Amino acid sequence: MATGWVGAQTPAAGPGATPPSCAQATDQANRADVQALSLQSQKASLRELATALDEAIRGWQLATEFCEGHARDRAVRNLADSRRLRDKVSEQLSSGALCESAHQDAAAVQKLAQQAVGDRRWADASLLFRKAGRLWDVASERCSGSLQQQALAARTEAETDGHNAEFCAPVFDQAREFAQQARNSAAALAPAQRQQQTLVAETLWRDAVRTCKGDAQRVAQSYADAQARARGTPWVETRPTVMAAASPASAAVATPPAAAAPTPVAAPRPAPVASAPTPAAPAPAPAPTPTPTPTPTPTPTPTPTPTPTPTPTPAPAPAPAPAPAPAPAPAPVARPDVPVTTITATDGTIMHGAFTRDSTEPGVSTYSGTGKVSWPNGDVYEGVLMRGQRHGQGRMVWKNGQLYEGTWANNEPNGQGRLSFANGDVYEGPVSQGQPKGVGVYTARSGLRIQATWEGGQASGRGQVDSPEGHRYEGELQNGQPNGPGVMRMANGDRFEGLFARGVLNGEGMLRFANGDVYQGGFVEGRFHGRGTLTWATGNRYVGDWRAGLRQGHGIMTWATGERWEGEFDNDQQVKAP
Repeated sequence: MATGWVGAQTPAAGPGATPPSCAQATDQANRADVQALSLQSQKASLRELATALDEAIRGWQLATEFCEGHARDRAVRNLADSRRLRDKVSEQLSSGALCESAHQDAAAVQKLAQQAVGDRRWADASLLFRKAGRLWDVASERCSGSLQQQALAARTEAETDGHNAEFCAPVFDQAREFAQQARNSAAALAPAQRQQQTLVAETLWRDAVRTCKGDAQRVAQSYADAQARARGTPWVETRPTVMAAASPASAAVATPPAAAAPTPVAAPRPAPVASAPTPAAPAPAPAPTPTPTPTPTPTPTPTPTPTPTPTPTPAPAPAPAPAPAPAPAPAPVARPDVPVTTITATDGTIMHGAFTRDSTEPGVSTYSGTGKVSWPNGDVYEGVLMRGQRHGQGRMVWKNGQLYEGTWANNEPNGQGRLSFANGDVYEGPVSQGQPKGVGVYTARSGLRIQATWEGGQASGRGQVDSPEGHRYEGELQNGQPNGPGVMRMANGDRFEGLFARGVLNGEGMLRFANGDVYQGGFVEGRFHGRGTLTWATGNRYVGDWRAGLRQGHGIMTWATGERWEGEFDNDQQVKAP
């Protein structure tokens, strides 16, 4: 039997022989095709595979002659596929057995290196990647054409992975762990401590940028940039130190300093406005601070990624005067007959409006009324004061550009209001003690929009998240992340539906691709994992085991043509039939 298909002719029927029917020719070609594909999956020799493909090509040529209509079109497509595979085998044969064996050896060592990465055995992974790179170098010398180009590209990739396993991974892990710890402990820290944490986190991520290569370097750079935007002040290199635990009383604003890596689709939250003791005129409160939205971890299936929300620096409150403020009284605060006056306090605070002193008794120096209060640090409040405290409708503008307009109670934002941050982000809805609480809408300057029930400054319960890229999530939220049953619609038309955890699909779910492909089954971190079924729009179907987005384990592959294969898959490839 000939080993090449070029110029092969369909054997003519002998005298008196009955020509095959379309069905007979198709069956013969299908058997030859299955035989060739089985040899390929069993990693048979190239010469055996070439012989089987020649047989399949002759079969499909015969089918194109004796079939008509749809059956002929199918035979033509199969013939083209078989010829393409035969061309590839011919190229490999021309490179010789040395090229083939070099490719196999390099791929085997690279797979071992990837397993070491999965086990976080960085030293082993680095050694194996270096060896794989040298084997790919050998393959590039022994091969030609596309196989040589594949080997060169694999060598470069292995060299980058080896460098990252040895030098990047420890630094990257340190930055990620610190960012996560800082996020978890942020609620117990004062604003200055939280700002210090963001400087440390950015410093560690910048270390990773200098050390890492390729995709890891780009990811580290994105996290460093997110820390810088979140803080809103210039970066100063700051190394981690042993940090004493802060008591809850010392935390003026409960806000995470930065995004922890790799947390997807986290919702930003404004933080509370802390009040200062009341001097002769009310003291300004620190500006409310939004929480940055972290950039999610990339996965094989698309997941919307909100843009990080910058966190501006809180404005410092001036030192309080000796006179304490008594509790606010429920009585009216201003009368029409009160004249407009200008009052200058001893600390430089200026009050202009219809204000009256609450008492002429010695030691009482608070005022009530309606007007404008300007502090020496640049903060300005316009609205109602009751006994030296903001209480009622009012508008506060901090010197850094942040603004709250709405209802005040006990010197804090309480009730319906609008928080506008210096970076352009806006929250509208109910506020309690300076934090969003209830059903409200947060709109970031980047275009990210979160409409949800807010509790403790974070989106929880049923809600909707719209990303700047046009993605939309509708479902349950917890701490600002998709968590529980929900639906995510991608801008490209893909649609996720199922159980979410940590911002991505985790558990049972369904992914409908815009092109008509459908996967239903298990997910882990947004990837196909466990038992699942993938049905292609073409009619092909796989039912079986998945791991990290690839077919891995036992499965059944059914083609639209009716062919069926059952056996073991490894790294998305058929390897063994039962």
